[in-house]
Amino acid sequence: MARLDHLGTTKQVAQIAACIGREFDHELLAAVVPIDETSLQEALDHLVESGLLFRHGRGSETVYRFKHALVCDVAYDGLLISRRKQIHTAIAHALANELKDRARIQPDLLALHLTRADLIDLAIPQWRTAARSAMAKNRHCEALGYVDAGLALIDRTVIEDRAEHEVRLLVHGAACHWVLTGYACKQAAVLWARVEALIDQVTDQRLLVTGLSGILACAYVSGDMQKALAAAERLVAPGERAGDIDETAGMTTRSGTGTVVDVYVDDYHFVSQGARIAFGITTGNAFMRAKVTFRDLQTEQVFGERSYNTKSSAWQGIFAPTTDRQTRAIVADVVKQINPR
Repeated sequence: MARLDHLGTTKQVAQIAACIGREFDHELLAAVVPIDETSLQEALDHLVESGLLFRHGRGSETVYRFKHALVCDVAYDGLLISRRKQIHTAIAHALANELKDRARIQPDLLALHLTRADLIDLAIPQWRTAARSAMAKNRHCEALGYVDAGLALIDRTVIEDRAEHEVRLLVHGAACHWVLTGYACKQAAVLWARVEALIDQVTDQRLLVTGLSGILACAYVSGDMQKALAAAERLVAPGERAGDIDETAGMTTRSGTGTVVDVYVDDYHFVSQGARIAFGITTGNAFMRAKVTFRDLQTEQVFGERSYNTKSSAWQGIFAPTTDRQTRAIVADVVKQINPR
């Protein structure tokens, strides 16, 4: 700290730069510091000559980096918390206005400074934007990090908005796990269970449709037909009010190529393992009739259809929940139909 103290006004520039991060560029710093361009350049030259900063490039594209992380930390810690929040607010304002193209490319950068400025009700949607942007680029592990960053702020937002903020983030997180691990993964099931616990607090009709769609899909894949049917029945009214949902669950992105799979269950008879053991063949055979259509993600044109009509013997059901086995068989066949494309 002593090396910074003797630099006078240059210390202020170093502390604002530290709020941006260990590495920062001239353009963003110039948009935030309360001094003119000449004074700023002199201060930066002084920091470089003092051995506190490295410099690369020229003009507005010049990039600086604190020589040691400890120097950056000391400069940052030397600020009062209230002053830090003011600087982070100024950085966020610059990214949202003068440098909005950068925020479009790096939405997580804006989310970070909104968080550090304690502007929580703005930060949470921005973390969701960052997650959506990463998902569109097939960077789903990165997107999960942004989802977690948003979820960490949920308890600090206003109570009346808390449930919907959380559900929106959970939906994106579950979608990422589906892509990374598959529809039957436990991580996604945990997130959909949290959505289910919050769904009655959701008032936004589109979000309600999104949440119920995910709950239905998760229940269907896990073989819980009763829950899937209940979710389907709840979907009817909000689905009609919400109209055509283009960004269902944040689960489907329109960028790139892919296949949309629509599954329609015409009829089924669910027989649990317990019922088989208790009542044997008197419970009747389990069965499922379903129709699947395959649509191109971009053109929405149907390029294939397939029907499934399954039935099992009573003895099969004694040792395993039959509908679960049937569901997994259908899902495996659907994936096999998609893969050649």
